[in-house]
Amino acid sequence: MNKTNRIVLYPLDFHKRDLILILPGGAYERTSPRESMPVVDVFHAAGYHAAIYEYRNEIILYPEIIDRALAEAYALRKTRYIAKIILLGFSAGGHLALWMLEKKPRRFKAGILAYPVVSADPEIRHEGSIHNLLGGEGDKETLRILSLEKHVRPTMPPIFLWSTFDDTAVPVENSLRLLAAFRRWKVSCEAHFFPSGRHGLSLADETTPFEGEDPVAFAEQNRSVAVWKDLCLAWLKKLG
Repeated sequence: MNKTNRIVLYPLDFHKRDLILILPGGAYERTSPRESMPVVDVFHAAGYHAAIYEYRNEIILYPEIIDRALAEAYALRKTRYIAKIILLGFSAGGHLALWMLEKKPRRFKAGILAYPVVSADPEIRHEGSIHNLLGGEGDKETLRILSLEKHVRPTMPPIFLWSTFDDTAVPVENSLRLLAAFRRWKVSCEAHFFPSGRHGLSLADETTPFEGEDPVAFAEQNRSVAVWKDLCLAWLKKLG
């Protein structure tokens, strides 16, 4: 395994196109393969370049992690065949993507957040993600900084957000609080909340079953959630 945090680029071709920069989940401990190459394939099919940010090959903690992420993304912008960058973050990767969008909103065309970790509020946070990001417990001010619903900016680009109501790992309140902040600051957002679906569904189709699960059964069980891809691609098309 590569021990260096890096962005791995998967160009569709060498024509100038927008790029989807994927930040997989993994509780700030690892980056999930289920939220990596299968996702690249979906966006290639839709005509986008893609890249995966392997941001946990080396465990970098707060606050250095955000500076490194922004520097990596900034370097990527200089690639001649990349037009604009769209961030796609899953779970803890959604936290990092949202953080990047809040810190440097004008560097990105849009953001896609799939069942994101948003808040460090003990009432709703994903304990593992916040602990792994800090390397332990954080003080009150650090937890406030990492509660990203508190730092939404009106200059942020459009956001596509989705989650499930019965997510027992990252409570849906993370997304609901974020959506309320978007509304308060008039950030353009398309949001979809599905009645049921466990945390970490990724594409929710036969390409992304959990380990040991039958792909066909997994896809059938999560058919109603798998539509998020089509909804997201239609949203991206409207952005132009």
